[in-house]
Amino acid sequence: LDIFCGSTGEKEDWAQLYKSSDMARDMAAIISSYDCEQSHMGKISIDQEKKKFSYELYCVTYRQIIAHWRTPAYMSLRLAWTVCASILIALTFMNQPQTLTGFGNVVGGLFFFSNIGTVPMLSTVAPLVADRAVMYRETSSGTYRKLIYGLAVQLAEIPFNISFGLISFLIYYFIVGLDKD
Repeated sequence: LDIFCGSTGEKEDWAQLYKSSDMARDMAAIISSYDCEQSHMGKISIDQEKKKFSYELYCVTYRQIIAHWRTPAYMSLRLAWTVCASILIALTFMNQPQTLTGFGNVVGGLFFFSNIGTVPMLSTVAPLVADRAVMYRETSSGTYRKLIYGLAVQLAEIPFNISFGLISFLIYYFIVGLDKD
């Protein structure tokens, strides 16, 4: 909707506009021309009542977590980047002398590590771009609010970011030798 009508299209009742269009009448004629049984469930109805904030957030967060598990190649790539970057940085700062200079190098390595370690967290932007059209369609139809979608994406990322951060820190911690006295 953003491509076709920008922000002016958000207040439009798209379902009613479609129902009153020639396209809807043509589709109804085509469907009625088929010789098939009527659905035993009856007419589809949409609940117009707004759901509670917590319920919407739960549903959309659950959907985002499922979407993460359905993209194993993407998540594997994030994990592989995390492990490789952690090993490379740790090998760079391994076996530092027990002097003030060595300590400064390790602290600098931690700074460098924290900057490189955020890259897998930033890679969550790619799926957001792909889901943009779906989000616009669902928010304009009243399925959920934009705030809910943004919070759900962030909440779904938390377990992955914590686990990737923990894995990368453990790799860095032991290779650099921070576990020694």
